[in-house]
Amino acid sequence: MAFYKKINILIDFIVLSFFLSLKAYSADLTVNQTVHITSITYQWNAVGTNNYTTVLSTHSDFSYPIISETISTNSTDYLSLKGNTQYYFKVKISTKDDSAYTSVSTVTYTQTPYNIEATYNQYQSETTAQIVINFPDENAPDTTYQIDYSSNVSYNPKNSKSYTGVPPFPVNGLLTNTTYYFKVKAFDRESRPTNFSESFSTQTVAKTPDDFNTQIYETSSTFNWSPINGPEQENSSSGYKLLVTEDAEYKIIVSSYNIDKDIGSQTIENLTRNTKYYYKFSVLNSIGVESFIPGSFYTLTSKPSNFKIINYSSSSVRAGWNRFPSSPPSDTALLFRLEASTTNNFINIISSITYDMSISTLSIDTLDSNTTYYFRVGAFNMAGYSNYSDILSTLTLSMPIHDSTIEYIKTPRSITAVFPNSPKNFEPLTSYGYSFEISTNNFFSVYLSSYTPNVDDNSLTISGLRPNTTYYLRLATYNRNMVPNYSEIRKELTPLPQISPDVFVTYYSSDTVSIHYSTVDADGYVVELSTTNDFSNISYSSATYSNDISTLTITPVNSDTLYYIREGSIFPGATIYKNAEPYYIRTLSPPPTDLQIDSVNISSITMRWTPSACKGYSLEASTSSQFTNPITSVIMDPNLSVMSVGGLKPNTTYYLRVGSINSANAKNYITSPSTPTLANFTIEKPLTRLTTYSMQINWDKNSNPDDTLYDIEISSTGFTDGIIYSSKTYNSFAYFDSLKSNTTYYKRITSFNRAMRPTGPISFTPVATLAYKPHLLTVNNSTRSINVIWDDTNNAFGTPYLVEVSSTNFESIISSRTLMKSSTFYDLNANTPYFLRLSAINFSGIPSEYESYITTTCVEIPSISTPTFLNVLLDGFTAQWSNNYNSTHTIYSVEASTKTDFSTIFRSVDTMDTILVFPDLNYNTQYYIRIKAKGLIPNNESDYFYLGSISTLYREEQTIDNKKEEIVSIPYSYGAIQVIIPPYALGSATKVFIEPDLNPPAPKSKAGNLRPTGFAARVYIFPVVLYNGFMEVRIPFSTIPSSFDMNKLILARYDESAKLWVPIESYQENNYIVGKTYHFSTFQIMEFEESQSVEDVKIYPNPYKPNTNMGKVNFSNMPGDTDIHIYTVMGKLIKKLKANKSGFVQWDSKNSDGREVASGVYLVIFKDKNGNKVIKKLAIEK
Repeated sequence: MAFYKKINILIDFIVLSFFLSLKAYSADLTVNQTVHITSITYQWNAVGTNNYTTVLSTHSDFSYPIISETISTNSTDYLSLKGNTQYYFKVKISTKDDSAYTSVSTVTYTQTPYNIEATYNQYQSETTAQIVINFPDENAPDTTYQIDYSSNVSYNPKNSKSYTGVPPFPVNGLLTNTTYYFKVKAFDRESRPTNFSESFSTQTVAKTPDDFNTQIYETSSTFNWSPINGPEQENSSSGYKLLVTEDAEYKIIVSSYNIDKDIGSQTIENLTRNTKYYYKFSVLNSIGVESFIPGSFYTLTSKPSNFKIINYSSSSVRAGWNRFPSSPPSDTALLFRLEASTTNNFINIISSITYDMSISTLSIDTLDSNTTYYFRVGAFNMAGYSNYSDILSTLTLSMPIHDSTIEYIKTPRSITAVFPNSPKNFEPLTSYGYSFEISTNNFFSVYLSSYTPNVDDNSLTISGLRPNTTYYLRLATYNRNMVPNYSEIRKELTPLPQISPDVFVTYYSSDTVSIHYSTVDADGYVVELSTTNDFSNISYSSATYSNDISTLTITPVNSDTLYYIREGSIFPGATIYKNAEPYYIRTLSPPPTDLQIDSVNISSITMRWTPSACKGYSLEASTSSQFTNPITSVIMDPNLSVMSVGGLKPNTTYYLRVGSINSANAKNYITSPSTPTLANFTIEKPLTRLTTYSMQINWDKNSNPDDTLYDIEISSTGFTDGIIYSSKTYNSFAYFDSLKSNTTYYKRITSFNRAMRPTGPISFTPVATLAYKPHLLTVNNSTRSINVIWDDTNNAFGTPYLVEVSSTNFESIISSRTLMKSSTFYDLNANTPYFLRLSAINFSGIPSEYESYITTTCVEIPSISTPTFLNVLLDGFTAQWSNNYNSTHTIYSVEASTKTDFSTIFRSVDTMDTILVFPDLNYNTQYYIRIKAKGLIPNNESDYFYLGSISTLYREEQTIDNKKEEIVSIPYSYGAIQVIIPPYALGSATKVFIEPDLNPPAPKSKAGNLRPTGFAARVYIFPVVLYNGFMEVRIPFSTIPSSFDMNKLILARYDESAKLWVPIESYQENNYIVGKTYHFSTFQIMEFEESQSVEDVKIYPNPYKPNTNMGKVNFSNMPGDTDIHIYTVMGKLIKKLKANKSGFVQWDSKNSDGREVASGVYLVIFKDKNGNKVIKKLAIEK
């Protein structure tokens, strides 16, 4: 009550302050008021004979008046008011304006509750009940009521409950079957109580049993419960009442029973089958008030009769029963369900359902084979409860062997059934034996059968059958009752006796044909040749009656003749023929005679022979005696006696044969002894190991094999006289030494094949031995030139010299050819390693061995590059320069100083680039830069070169056009400080200034705990203009210490007048913190730490003026996710808000409908997640 008293005092103070602040306060009228519960009388001093205007309202701003009227008296009464309600009254002389009103307020007294009654009395839980108290509602909705209650008329002991709001109010947790006394009093807004109401009593209901259940039958139902007859009052009752009816509204009662409190069951009989009944079971308390359990049930249908199994298989059963009529409902059912289970208690079932009462049979098709099943059929009533038939059982048949898995192997006199055997250890799939049965009349009778009891067997055979006869076949499995289950019946025909399966022509020539065949159970065999394919005319034949002979030969036959061939197996009374493979042949032509070699070349051989009777000849050469992959030459001229075959490999042994060609282009060969082709000419390759005294001559073998012999010769006189050097080798090179320097030698070579027949000789290009290399090489070099000097005492005068220099190890070369003993190279790169080599040139233009040297040009001083300075920042800049022909190996030593004489070096860096970034510098500082180049060799350095000076940035100023969006920025190396100004955010054109603030003010704030990061900037304008709207400030950051919570970084603005930091609406975007502001000042990135309590929550600015550039109302210094509710002083909710994770949120002074709120005082309630609350006031002025 003390809390609400404080709130009322606060509201009175706020309202009084508001009225005292009115511009025109009237002191003409003095108002007195007489307050009652539902009425107030107002009186004021009379002023002449004027009329008065009076207004009564529950709103301090009189925005919703209850009554407004003009009266002639100086008093008025208001009746039928609400108790405990704040009322505002104002009066003025009617002829004056509204500023002349005199205003007062008061709270009506609170109405004492009366006419107490229990509107609801119910069983609540296992041991408790609930009573709902009601009385007339004549007080304000925020009135608090205290209800005292006890089971003792003297209220000793007693319990109390308090409620704020509008009756009725529940009282829970009461004992069952117990008399309670109740009285109520009310408290007004100043916590002043009324008197208690008159005492009211009633008795709670008795408890209901917790194990109440029903058992339903066809024409009866039994109700069971635990009696409520304990020794304690709350665990006792005065009896029970049971009503049963077919009417949901209980208009016609079928059965009614009053039952003694010690009885725990009741049976109702003579009910109708398959009918819905409603019941209400009540427990009576001591005064006869019922605590009831309502419910309903359906009686069962009749039990299905004459239930029987009609038929069954390995996986299905079909069962039937006497059908039910379709009407009346008492004689029919909702559905029938046939159930199957492997246990007689039907724990797990397989079922089949029908809703058609005309159907009296059902099937189940998903049973396991060779398994005992129990069956029953249930008739279901309209509630889905069943009445079952008697239980039957049967053993399903074994799993049949599927016909597609049975293979029947047939011979002329037997059939074997091969099938997959059943698993031994899995009863549903096993079989207790197999039976194979054969019939000639589709099993009107069984002709023959074969049985095995072994489950591991997988084949059965029946013999003694007739060939070429149709038989019906089936295979049976057995369940454990030895009842068979058959596979599908298949019809098969036994085969004829076998004839020779294989007949092949194994050999034929110009006068002979041989045929091979496989023997069978036949009496004999015959082979026949015919020139007609229907064998109407047999040209030749050969026969045998021995099963030991499998080849027959017919000779002589005609040459180059087409014959059809067949073999016959001779049986008693018949011969069965089979065509040979191939079915026909053409005999060959006679081969040529007197074959001999005519000539042999590098890639061809010519043969000669005596012609024969044929169509032409084929000459073939092969490196294999079997003539695999032969090279062939064919001419269709029967009189030809000479032919060549080409495309042969050099020095290669070939086997040769000539074949006569018949009309089918088949050949009959005669062979010749082998011979090698001639070796090929060699191909000259570049010399190697060429020195002043030696050379190695190289050649390509030009497809000659490795066993080819070569004879290479050289001479300095062209082989006319003098010494001839010679070398015989199987290699592809020959080495000669002890030669004269710078002397030309002539070369020739001869190749020998395997028969030592020569090819050649042929000549190679003459070449001179090398000259001696120069010596005493010296080098003089500068920054961009090299001078080379040497001596030569071995070579003759006039010997030319070749000097080569390269900076890429002779991938690219600068060369000089001279008869002098010195050479100079100009326009080279500075500070560059150069490779040098020097040689003397012989008579063939070939250089001698190189005299080599490595030297490096001197370093060059760097030079200016325009622009010299780039990307000038607050904390750095970039400098660049020209390498002035220095190589990329050059190191540049760059120094930066804040002194012109470089007496103090701020930073020194060595780099191989010609551009350098200077980071982490001081802002608004002048830096002087100089540079020198360092060479690859020690002490090879240039003098320092002065690049110039540059100052880091310290401020950005920019004139802006307020009619368009403007962006003003100043860069750091890690980002730019930016100010984004939308159109018309400033009152007119002005100049915006941005500069970093390295020493921002101390982090003092009334908004909460702010922790500075040091990333700050100062933004201001000149000349000063009006601020019309928000602007965006973006401040980057580089490295934030790990002790900061990155999720709590915000942007804060420094309030110059208050000397305090104020958080602004902000968010993080990459390494920027972005904030919205309505005024420029100093801004800093800070960590905004949430408060752990709502006790010291901050509201600023307060008072808030929406029509000025004050931004939004800020709520801060509270726990994250705090709920914020904003009310008028009359208690009307206008807006709900929720603080962010840092305990901060803003309000735009608009209500939940998006409309601006009126000027006045508002109450703000803050509630954290733990339920802690605090109330603050907020003033809004427009």
